[in-house]
Amino acid sequence: MCDDSLHALWTRIDARHPVFTGDDMKEWPESCLERLVGVGLLREAANARHVDCDACATGHREGVQLIESPPGSGFRAYIVCPENGRVHVPPYRLRQWEIDLSSLARALADALPAAAGVEELVPDRVWLVGKTTLGGQATWRDFQVVLAGARRFQETTERVVLVADIVPGDEVWGGDVPAVFALRGLARLQGSSLVVDRSHLDRLLSRGRRRVRGGKICHSSWTTSS
Repeated sequence: MCDDSLHALWTRIDARHPVFTGDDMKEWPESCLERLVGVGLLREAANARHVDCDACATGHREGVQLIESPPGSGFRAYIVCPENGRVHVPPYRLRQWEIDLSSLARALADALPAAAGVEELVPDRVWLVGKTTLGGQATWRDFQVVLAGARRFQETTERVVLVADIVPGDEVWGGDVPAVFALRGLARLQGSSLVVDRSHLDRLLSRGRRRVRGGKICHSSWTTSS
């Protein structure tokens, strides 16, 4: 089940706001959340200010109100439903966890393993992991512009790019298309660590259009090159 949670993480990275809510976590075993937090892939974020109504069939989204009633009883969270009036929101529904992309880049560097440490090429978007380059939200529409401004990425040769889930089209790379693979099929949790099936990655590289030697890896792109 924890591998299912890891797959959910890869999918969520491609979202504009890679955050999991308390409602999302209801579907996860508590042990899986603890492991992802322990590995550093998730960290708790600020409480939600808006939640979906679960008191009616429309599922509208409403702002959270904090009300202390009676005085001295402590604040409780509510939303207002047009059909049911004031609806209590349990504390767990307000909790949120965000994906720590920088920590993910470091975990992948350890898992590959990669030399020379992690360098963030574009804030929260692209990391160079020694001999491996890793890239963040590669499916966002601005990714081609982001890459064009990443000088170190453009200077890198023999690139291998690891994306979270969705492999973008060739057009985003500006002509020199690197070898691109999705972490969804390569990474898994093993105990308290993230591990990458390096032998499977090597097989994919050997079957590609060209054999990449000593490539650097990038995330969101995460990238590697020689």
